[in-house]
Amino acid sequence: MEGFPRFEGAIAISKVFGNLVGLKSSQVAQLGRLYRRRVPARQIFSYELAEQMAAAANESGRVVGVLVNRSGQVTHVVVGDAHGIQLPALRKREAAARLSGWRALLIHPGGGGLARNELVSLAMNRFDMLVAIDAEGPRVHNAEVWIAHLLPQADAEGNLWQVLEPQSIKQAQAFDFEDWLYEIEREMAEAAGGREVDTNQERAILIGVQTSDLSDAQARESLAELAALSTTAGAEVLDQSIQKRQHPDSATYIGKGKVDEIALRTRERGATMVVVDAELSPSQQAKLEDAFGLKVVDRTALILDIFAQRAQTREGKLQVELAQLKYMLPRLRGTGTAMSRLGGGIGTRGPGETKLETDRRRIYTRVAHLEQE
Repeated sequence: MEGFPRFEGAIAISKVFGNLVGLKSSQVAQLGRLYRRRVPARQIFSYELAEQMAAAANESGRVVGVLVNRSGQVTHVVVGDAHGIQLPALRKREAAARLSGWRALLIHPGGGGLARNELVSLAMNRFDMLVAIDAEGPRVHNAEVWIAHLLPQADAEGNLWQVLEPQSIKQAQAFDFEDWLYEIEREMAEAAGGREVDTNQERAILIGVQTSDLSDAQARESLAELAALSTTAGAEVLDQSIQKRQHPDSATYIGKGKVDEIALRTRERGATMVVVDAELSPSQQAKLEDAFGLKVVDRTALILDIFAQRAQTREGKLQVELAQLKYMLPRLRGTGTAMSRLGGGIGTRGPGETKLETDRRRIYTRVAHLEQE
């Protein structure tokens, strides 16, 4: 689903996001009025907000969700379909001990508790909390409330979150959100403080795709070689994953299910980059970076980075710069033509580093000059 802006901290415009196809203007207006509701600091949600959401969900027959910040303001109103909802991506906080500052509240008109994709969204966005109310009809007084939250670190089964036993509306209303939030972030700070992490070294998760023309041994050997290259480039390899597919996915190379899995793994392991054992197309690379919220480096960029580190002669440096510029030209992203995806580190070093903010015309000129030399 498209149409979500990346939320950067200011209160969102009073607009309803998500699947609006087939909704009447009166129903959209009803959803828009949710922005007027406030939630007390110590409560997960207000009864009035839940009732208004339930009425809207019952009227439309769709899952309705809101994002609430720590000031108790509704910043996003989102509508899904009868089976689920896609929540917007929020700005990532780098600190492992901090949650996003927003909690998500959902109304499920048909019941069913928390769905897997909703829990994935909890982990990817680092929501303070994810709450689903199973409401039968427009009232919530007899509804069942499901609450999920992230854990300070993955448990013995590798779970990143905990889903509490379902509660009544009255029990959920008595939950002291403010005290709970303080404790969970304190535990996260302690867990993060116990890990010795070199902030100057990049931490990578490696991904390979085993197509039908590759044997298991060939796929493992290729990924082992990629791990050696990553180490040579200066990265710490945290984890490796091989996916079996008939053909690489045209959109993301690895497919949506694997994207979600790797996105969760990057957060669990504290990765700073993802390395793919192939040469990605510019669109595949862009989609993976948007999904992971991290830098994505393919095999070609990794090899160029190693060459850049080791080039000694003038001729060698010119050859590396030329190769890097030709590689990066189709991957220019962002407003205008700035190479905004680059932020230093593996895949960005070398003689061409000083040209990263140069526009296309000047890069083409530089390429022509290098080729002439």
